[in-house]
Amino acid sequence: MVLCPIKNQATKVSDSLSNDFSIPTKQIKKDIIPDDHWRLLLVLRMLEYSDSLALRQWLEIIGISNHEIAGIRSNALKASESLFQHCSILDNPDIERIYKNLNTLKENISNLDTFRDLLLEFPHLEVEYSLFSEVRITINEATAQPYSVGTVIKYVYEKYGLIDSEEENPDDDAVLVTTMHQAKGLEAEFIYIMWLNDTYIPMKGRDIREEK
Repeated sequence: MVLCPIKNQATKVSDSLSNDFSIPTKQIKKDIIPDDHWRLLLVLRMLEYSDSLALRQWLEIIGISNHEIAGIRSNALKASESLFQHCSILDNPDIERIYKNLNTLKENISNLDTFRDLLLEFPHLEVEYSLFSEVRITINEATAQPYSVGTVIKYVYEKYGLIDSEEENPDDDAVLVTTMHQAKGLEAEFIYIMWLNDTYIPMKGRDIREEK
């Protein structure tokens, strides 16, 4: 994976690798994820992976300022903890509520009806019941069991082009060239980050702490 600060840089790098060096590349072509899908995805990522990145975005959703979040992240680093680990012990009612609701979801993960009801009640999630069938929070007819949370996450990623669908035939060994922001939640064995200099990182007009 090659990461660039902005989209037009990613396009130039992709073109250069393909045309000048005959290295096959691909870029993320994704639709905008609707807000309800995105919030649901964040909750599911926190539930399935204890995902610090999803939690960081959820803290913003519940109204915690970027300045406060930066302080929490700094304290987590000092304690050699992930953001998800660190927040689990904070004395903050709003944050405690996140973990309480996640734990209740985890306890009822195999009971589809209860699981759906709990999602509808999850603070700030704001989804409609009809969304569940769209993203496969349903019974898998082949197994007669609910689809796993990981399967649902993967389906949403595929639906909006964040990852290649297994039903498609993606180019083998193609280098993914994208922006750092688009790459959130993705993984690669080798990652190159370009334009690591004062002109682009931190980008003018952006929060320096977030850029770091």
